[in-house]
Amino acid sequence: MTVHPSQQSTTGDEATVLGRDAEIERILRCVRREPGTPQTLLLVGEEGIGRTALLRHVRDRAAADGVLVLAAQGWAEDPRDAHACLHQLLTPPVRDEMAALPAARQRALTAVPGADDPADEAELHAAVTALLDRLAGSGPVLVCVDDADLCGRAFPEALFAAVRQLA
Repeated sequence: MTVHPSQQSTTGDEATVLGRDAEIERILRCVRREPGTPQTLLLVGEEGIGRTALLRHVRDRAAADGVLVLAAQGWAEDPRDAHACLHQLLTPPVRDEMAALPAARQRALTAVPGADDPADEAELHAAVTALLDRLAGSGPVLVCVDDADLCGRAFPEALFAAVRQLA
């Protein structure tokens, strides 16, 4: 889905997204899916056109509807932690669910690249897939990654692998 520039109105700390109703509803339809039918949507657009505001608005609406929202923000790749975006998703409720995964999958999710025993790519893909599958068993899950291109290669590849496996 390609995003085009919109108008935004700001009142205090709350930004209202104007002229984006169709895009917001399209994204939320992906979240309001039938159980067992994963949906994927890649939101692309030029810098400065309001993707971040749109994602923030959708995250807030989805969370208000009872959706588990996992969010991460990409930034210039930090060579000391190529999994920084993944680690942002591992909030306390997610960590509780991680505890039910096999130890090898837990290690793959929390591994720090460059450590003595780093997870390999296949282990990471399997761990992300298992975690998202487990989380989705309880209800809809929305994974929002803003500036995913700045997360390093491993994280988006693991998400795409999970989407392929779960779809």
